[in-house]
Amino acid sequence: MTTNESESANVNAVEKGPGSGSPQPTYRWLKDGIPVADYSSSQFYRIHNTKREDAGSYQCIARNEAGSIFSEKSEVVVAYMGTFENQNEGHLTVVSGHPAIFDMPAIDSVPKPSVSWQAENRTLNYDIKYALTQANQLIVLSADKQDVQAYRAHAMNTQLGREEASALIYLNVTGDPFVEVAPEIIVPPQDLKLKRGEGVAELQCIANARPLHELETIWLKDGLPVENAGILHTLNNPWNRTLALLQANSSHAGEYTCQVRLRSGGFQTVTANAHVYILEPPMFFTPMRAETFGDFGGQVMLPCDVVGDPTPQVQWFRNAERIEAQLLSGGYSVKADNTLIIKKLTLEDEGMFQCLATNEAGEKSAYTWLRVKTATTEAAAVPQPRVKRLAQPRILRVRASHAGMGSGPRSGSGSGSSLGSGSGSGSGTGSGSGMGMNAKHPGKGNKRKEFRFGMGIKNAKPLTAHIHYSTHCTSN
Repeated sequence: MTTNESESANVNAVEKGPGSGSPQPTYRWLKDGIPVADYSSSQFYRIHNTKREDAGSYQCIARNEAGSIFSEKSEVVVAYMGTFENQNEGHLTVVSGHPAIFDMPAIDSVPKPSVSWQAENRTLNYDIKYALTQANQLIVLSADKQDVQAYRAHAMNTQLGREEASALIYLNVTGDPFVEVAPEIIVPPQDLKLKRGEGVAELQCIANARPLHELETIWLKDGLPVENAGILHTLNNPWNRTLALLQANSSHAGEYTCQVRLRSGGFQTVTANAHVYILEPPMFFTPMRAETFGDFGGQVMLPCDVVGDPTPQVQWFRNAERIEAQLLSGGYSVKADNTLIIKKLTLEDEGMFQCLATNEAGEKSAYTWLRVKTATTEAAAVPQPRVKRLAQPRILRVRASHAGMGSGPRSGSGSGSSLGSGSGSGSGTGSGSGMGMNAKHPGKGNKRKEFRFGMGIKNAKPLTAHIHYSTHCTSN
């Protein structure tokens, strides 16, 4: 979600579909893992007169007597724009036939600005002479006397609708205007890491030579012409400088080569290579059970069957707190396949166990409610109330206007609680002092009162608003 400084917007993040918690949950919001408000019945969090320091990662915590569930993270970006840092005119001198490379002057802008270049006070023609790099550089290819003039960059912050113009940079060209120049790759393609399904990704190969109109650029994938490689792609300009990869999948992985030569010959072909890697976000191929029962004093194994590319890093949590202390004490251990082993189950081990898997492509979590079976609990078993599954909050709509994690309750003996399981993307990486989910333990001879509260986790998608925002995290 993107907002603007000193303005206002309301963003409602509501659950996906019907859901409920019993008792009614209370809500808390965190920014970068730190609570920004206390638990309350209000499902909104509002920021007035948004400032840059309000940017960050926000999460909603929903809590009732069964415990706490945390939502996926939602990134909030505060849009702003400064001016070009250097307001002094510049000068650039190049040899005739060689490229003139104009670096983009520094400017502070969030999000990154859209950049265009002008010569004097006119827009540059769409021409073989000019190339704009992914770093917003302007390259005047095969520069000659006709290119001697002043150039400037225009930066537009599309979120704010604000534009800034840089100081002029004057170009001077020297040397023989008739000497041929051998082909040279000025901007080679760069390695890419793409998430599976990513819409469009570009490889750029910008070359220079004289005569420029004789220059030819050819793309290969794994040694084959790209048009014969069986991948979705397109070439974005008549000079083949940009290869766009569409709807990334495993077929796009491999080595890409751009070959540059003069059609008329006379010089060697030059090449540059780049590798494309396809990343797979974590995915659970075996769902966790809604509830896991273990015998008092026995051993329990909780699987975390997750795959991804690269191999996900796995962390285990109990009641939203990392289990480092139990691992250090030897009471818990984690196998090479990420299965958590509780060696000797006690009542204190009861609670929500969550497996969080993370790699470069994203993160995903799954959880189960671990319950301890004893003679007392079996004798005191009572029918459990039916509770609907509570979906994760997510951003649904944006409208302009002018307008954490705490420990769950721990009470005395005599009752118990249970929590539904689910899986989805989201983060539980808060510290141990963060979100706690503490279950009540049964007292001897007392009946257990059952509570259930579940929240499925869905992939977060950032939205755009015109600032000052409020987030809505509800249960029906």
